[in-house]
Amino acid sequence: MPIPKPETDETEKDFIVRCMSDSAMKSEYKNDQRLAICTAQWKKKDERAVSMKPQTRFIDFEASEFSVESKGDTKILRGYAAKFDSISGMIFERNSGIREVIRRGFFRNALVLDSEPLYALFNHDENIILGERKAGTLAISEDSRGLAFEAAYPDTGLIRDMVIAPIMRGELRGCSFRAFWDVDAVEYDTKRDAFVLQPGGCDQIVDVGPVTFAAYGETEVTARNALERMRKHPENRFDDEKLKILKAKYGR
Repeated sequence: MPIPKPETDETEKDFIVRCMSDSAMKSEYKNDQRLAICTAQWKKKDERAVSMKPQTRFIDFEASEFSVESKGDTKILRGYAAKFDSISGMIFERNSGIREVIRRGFFRNALVLDSEPLYALFNHDENIILGERKAGTLAISEDSRGLAFEAAYPDTGLIRDMVIAPIMRGELRGCSFRAFWDVDAVEYDTKRDAFVLQPGGCDQIVDVGPVTFAAYGETEVTARNALERMRKHPENRFDDEKLKILKAKYGR
């Protein structure tokens, strides 16, 4: 059962009232238990604000499925920034590390968050903007296959030369997204030897877009969280060799 999470502009009092009156919470927990859970959930908000940074994930060129077309004077770039229910490449080491699977619905809460900007960028570069949702130049949604986006990019020489031409020639080999999500939204699947990003787990999408190198990066937070989960749930840990690598790289 999903526990309510504080919204961006919500006060502590408003959140506790909403959390306490949630129908699923009321059916599952008694008043004192519900208050303790809601209070702990509010405290997590402050912890996330201090500790979290956007994590970055990539998919390869074939999965990105870029397409470019014109609608009158408007130039459109379409693609996928994530694909559902497929096992990723290794996250932080080429020969050893962790894998992830993104479940359909992972981005649903982030997609209805309209208080924060959401960009399409090239190589996550804030100076090379392909579109932005509030401006009406970026449409982004989940479909049955993944996180799809459509950017009405500016038809400038810079964008044509750096982004569109390499895509058309098959030289731009990946797509990526940056987002915030909580470790609580991730479960370990022993059968697939992968961490599964659960529906509703993504709090905010920062940006999506094509990238030159589809190689995993920004992985220190993921690896630390993986190690912490294995400490708490030894039955779900990787083999001894993978655990030794995680401890040597990120353990204390």
